[in-house]
Amino acid sequence: CMLAVTVVNVGLLVSALLPLRREPELGSQKMRPRAEQVTLRVAAVIFTVVCGYRAILPRIDVPRICWFDSPLNWIIFGRLAATLAEVAWATQMGLQLRRVANCLRGPHSLRPGGAGLRAEAAARAEVVGSAAIVLACIAECCSWTNLITENNLFAVFEQALWAVLFVLIGGHTLRVVQSWPQRPTSYMIFAVIVLGM
Repeated sequence: CMLAVTVVNVGLLVSALLPLRREPELGSQKMRPRAEQVTLRVAAVIFTVVCGYRAILPRIDVPRICWFDSPLNWIIFGRLAATLAEVAWATQMGLQLRRVANCLRGPHSLRPGGAGLRAEAAARAEVVGSAAIVLACIAECCSWTNLITENNLFAVFEQALWAVLFVLIGGHTLRVVQSWPQRPTSYMIFAVIVLGM
């Protein structure tokens, strides 16, 4: 079952990365800077590949249980991969929130008449987008401390940080999307899912 999900995820990733897909343009300015596009795509590849790796070679980190007797299944490699994937995932969420907030204000605003989102709400959403990445890095430090010391209090800290991250990203995404002219369904669904986690 996990192998089938991995194959489907890789297929979806490949279809999303095909060069035939073009970014929408807003006037003469692209909506997403090239560096941001590359970062989002690299983060998607990291997350998808690591999820596949962890599905094929499962392990339980803190009690140090591995399903297969292979160096690829060692706890250290699984935790390193999970760290990369979780930070990549938070990067995707943070950059998406920042981009939506940025698109709703300024001279090329998506809002009719260029009114856009109130400057302080957009600035707050951009800060939260950046803070998501920092929170994920701190959560990963707690995860590593939990793994090394076997003190499960650090697992509690890690989960608390992820909960804060989800509430911040989901809440601010809902707030920003409410200012969107057509209120895109995909972003509303994203915010509801994130808040539901």
